Amino acid sequence: MTLSKNLDEKINNFDFDYIESYLGHPVPSCLKELYSSGEVFELENIIVDEEDDDEGNDSLYICIANWEPLNEERYQRPWPGTEKYLNFAQDGSGNLFIAKPEENFEVVHFFDHETGELESLNINIPTFIGKVREWNED
Repeated sequence: MTLSKNLDEKINNFDFDYIESYLGHPVPSCLKELYSSGEVFELENIIVDEEDDDEGNDSLYICIANWEPLNEERYQRPWPGTEKYLNFAQDGSGNLFIAKPEENFEVVHFFDHETGELESLNINIPTFIGKVREWNED
Protein backbone atom coordinates (compact mmCIF):
# COMPACT_ATOMS: atom_id res chain seq x y z
CA MET A 1 0.00 0.00 0.00
CA THR A 2 1.07 3.55 -0.64
CA LEU A 3 1.84 6.02 2.11
CA SER A 4 -1.66 7.46 1.84
CA LYS A 5 -5.02 5.73 2.08
CA ASN A 6 -6.41 8.58 -0.03
CA LEU A 7 -3.87 7.87 -2.78
CA ASP A 8 -4.71 4.16 -2.65
CA GLU A 9 -8.37 5.01 -3.21
CA LYS A 10 -7.49 7.23 -6.16
CA ILE A 11 -5.31 4.52 -7.71
CA ASN A 12 -8.06 1.95 -7.18
CA ASN A 13 -10.60 4.30 -8.80
CA PHE A 14 -9.20 3.81 -12.31
CA ASP A 15 -11.26 4.84 -15.33
CA PHE A 16 -9.70 3.46 -18.49
CA ASP A 17 -12.59 4.65 -20.67
CA TYR A 18 -11.93 8.24 -19.61
CA ILE A 19 -8.16 7.93 -20.16
CA GLU A 20 -8.67 6.39 -23.61
CA SER A 21 -11.11 9.13 -24.58
CA TYR A 22 -8.87 11.88 -23.18
CA LEU A 23 -5.65 10.63 -24.82
CA GLY A 24 -7.31 9.23 -27.95
CA HIS A 25 -5.60 5.87 -27.69
CA PRO A 26 -6.31 2.55 -25.92
CA VAL A 27 -4.58 1.94 -22.60
CA PRO A 28 -2.27 -1.09 -22.97
CA SER A 29 -3.92 -4.29 -21.75
CA CYS A 30 -0.99 -5.10 -19.45
CA LEU A 31 -1.62 -1.86 -17.51
CA LYS A 32 -5.35 -2.57 -17.35
CA GLU A 33 -4.60 -6.01 -15.90
CA LEU A 34 -2.12 -4.57 -13.39
CA TYR A 35 -4.68 -2.10 -12.05
CA SER A 36 -7.73 -4.40 -12.28
CA SER A 37 -5.98 -7.19 -10.38
CA GLY A 38 -4.75 -4.87 -7.61
CA GLU A 39 -1.15 -5.85 -8.36
CA VAL A 40 -0.31 -2.13 -8.48
CA PHE A 41 -0.33 -2.23 -4.68
CA GLU A 42 2.15 -5.13 -4.58
CA LEU A 43 4.62 -3.50 -6.95
CA GLU A 44 5.47 -0.36 -4.98
CA ASN A 45 8.68 0.92 -3.44
CA ILE A 46 10.79 -1.07 -5.88
CA ILE A 47 14.11 -0.19 -7.43
CA VAL A 48 15.29 -1.83 -10.65
CA ASP A 49 19.03 -1.32 -11.10
CA GLU A 50 20.57 -3.18 -14.02
CA GLU A 51 24.03 -2.35 -15.32
CA ASP A 52 25.33 -2.69 -18.88
CA ASP A 53 26.07 -6.29 -19.71
CA ASP A 54 28.29 -8.19 -22.14
CA GLU A 55 25.28 -8.92 -24.38
CA GLY A 56 24.93 -5.24 -25.28
CA ASN A 57 21.98 -4.46 -23.02
CA ASP A 58 22.00 -0.91 -21.70
CA SER A 59 21.79 -0.05 -18.04
CA LEU A 60 18.30 0.44 -16.65
CA TYR A 61 17.27 2.27 -13.50
CA ILE A 62 13.65 2.42 -12.38
CA CYS A 63 12.49 3.60 -8.98
CA ILE A 64 8.77 3.21 -8.33
CA ALA A 65 7.23 4.64 -5.19
CA ASN A 66 3.73 4.03 -6.52
CA TRP A 67 1.63 3.77 -9.64
CA GLU A 68 -0.35 6.80 -10.73
CA PRO A 69 -4.13 7.15 -10.58
CA LEU A 70 -5.56 6.68 -14.06
CA ASN A 71 -8.78 8.65 -13.86
CA GLU A 72 -10.40 11.98 -14.68
CA GLU A 73 -9.53 13.56 -11.34
CA ARG A 74 -5.80 13.07 -11.94
CA TYR A 75 -5.96 14.46 -15.46
CA GLN A 76 -7.89 17.56 -14.39
CA ARG A 77 -4.72 18.83 -12.71
CA PRO A 78 -1.73 17.09 -14.30
CA TRP A 79 1.83 18.16 -13.69
CA PRO A 80 2.75 20.81 -16.30
CA GLY A 81 4.24 19.16 -19.36
CA THR A 82 2.48 15.82 -18.82
CA GLU A 83 -1.01 16.74 -19.98
CA LYS A 84 -0.85 14.69 -23.19
CA TYR A 85 0.87 11.59 -21.81
CA LEU A 86 -0.13 8.36 -20.12
CA ASN A 87 1.36 9.02 -16.68
CA PHE A 88 1.40 5.62 -15.01
CA ALA A 89 4.07 5.52 -12.28
CA GLN A 90 6.18 7.89 -10.19
CA ASP A 91 9.36 7.74 -8.17
CA GLY A 92 8.26 9.51 -5.00
CA SER A 93 10.14 12.70 -5.91
CA GLY A 94 7.63 13.98 -8.44
CA ASN A 95 9.25 12.38 -11.49
CA LEU A 96 6.99 10.27 -13.67
CA PHE A 97 7.16 7.27 -15.96
CA ILE A 98 5.07 8.08 -19.01
CA ALA A 99 4.20 6.84 -22.48
CA LYS A 100 3.13 8.93 -25.46
CA PRO A 101 -0.07 8.26 -27.42
CA GLU A 102 1.63 9.38 -30.65
CA GLU A 103 4.10 6.50 -30.13
CA ASN A 104 1.19 4.09 -29.49
CA PHE A 105 2.45 3.86 -25.89
CA GLU A 106 5.31 1.74 -27.25
CA VAL A 107 8.16 3.48 -25.39
CA VAL A 108 8.46 4.29 -21.68
CA HIS A 109 9.97 7.66 -20.87
CA PHE A 110 11.22 9.17 -17.61
CA PHE A 111 9.81 12.67 -17.06
CA ASP A 112 11.97 14.91 -14.85
CA HIS A 113 9.50 17.21 -13.12
CA GLU A 114 12.12 19.87 -12.37
CA THR A 115 13.37 20.31 -15.93
CA GLY A 116 10.46 18.98 -17.98
CA GLU A 117 12.91 16.78 -19.88
CA LEU A 118 11.95 13.35 -21.16
CA GLU A 119 14.43 10.49 -21.32
CA SER A 120 13.57 7.32 -23.19
CA LEU A 121 14.15 4.11 -21.26
CA ASN A 122 14.20 2.21 -24.57
CA ILE A 123 11.71 -0.35 -23.29
CA ASN A 124 7.97 -0.83 -23.74
CA ILE A 125 5.34 -0.98 -21.00
CA PRO A 126 5.15 -4.81 -20.83
CA THR A 127 8.95 -4.96 -20.41
CA PHE A 128 8.80 -2.18 -17.79
CA ILE A 129 6.20 -4.11 -15.79
CA GLY A 130 8.16 -7.35 -16.23
CA LYS A 131 11.34 -5.76 -14.87
CA VAL A 132 9.47 -4.37 -11.86
CA ARG A 133 7.94 -7.80 -11.17
CA GLU A 134 11.34 -9.47 -11.54
CA TRP A 135 13.03 -7.12 -9.07
CA ASN A 136 10.08 -7.40 -6.68
CA GLU A 137 10.84 -11.12 -6.37
CA ASP A 138 14.49 -10.52 -5.45
